[in-house]
Amino acid sequence: MAFKKYFTLSFDDGLEQDKQIIRILKEFGLHGCTFNLNGGILGQKRAMGRISEYGFTEKEDLSLIGRKKGLIHYVQDFRIPANEIAQVYEGFEVASHAYRHENLKKLSEAELDACIGQDVETLQKLTGKPVAGFAYPFGAVSDKAIEVLKRHGIRYARTTVSSKGFYLPIDPLRLQPTCWIGQKETFDLVKRFIETAPTEKDQMLYIWGHGYEFDYGTKLNSWENLKRLCEMIAKAADVCCVTNGEILA
Repeated sequence: MAFKKYFTLSFDDGLEQDKQIIRILKEFGLHGCTFNLNGGILGQKRAMGRISEYGFTEKEDLSLIGRKKGLIHYVQDFRIPANEIAQVYEGFEVASHAYRHENLKKLSEAELDACIGQDVETLQKLTGKPVAGFAYPFGAVSDKAIEVLKRHGIRYARTTVSSKGFYLPIDPLRLQPTCWIGQKETFDLVKRFIETAPTEKDQMLYIWGHGYEFDYGTKLNSWENLKRLCEMIAKAADVCCVTNGEILA
């Protein structure tokens, strides 16, 4: 039996930078990316503050973009408006990220039902396609949230905990990615994945991030790094590049 090697990406929040991500993916003939959107805050415009490689605070003051205040650098954090969603993400998978990016651990069951149900319904109307995937905002996983996700037809849900491994998930509703795009180990993991032949089971390299992170222009987070990653995968003849849902289906 021949085992397969799957590569997949996902990016959160439905940001304007996703348009550039998609252009780069298409340049290298890759379609294996899932975009996780919040249907209740489409079109929102904010500034994202970062320290080093980590974005951690959103501000409504757009004049902060491109500036530095103390240790905090600000980049654009604009979400794509509802009337562009279908066109922008055509050919890629759209998944849920909660209606207004809520922390699911802080919600009652009724609130969970509303924020997940509203997001799934909104995204399905905008794309005309079923929504079967989810990404936990803030990586906040709970048993209660998983039960609600199941009720709304969600078949897999991604956490933010890096496995640094290449295995397919035992529990798709607690899916651990291999790594975050800005981790120092990312390219070492990509290289090892490409060079290693699967001998006992299928393998999966799953990388996630946010589009605004490429605007940092740092050693670990840059548009050049995304192009380099895509080029490495595109040249690997035995790697199948698929969306999150295509792997887990």
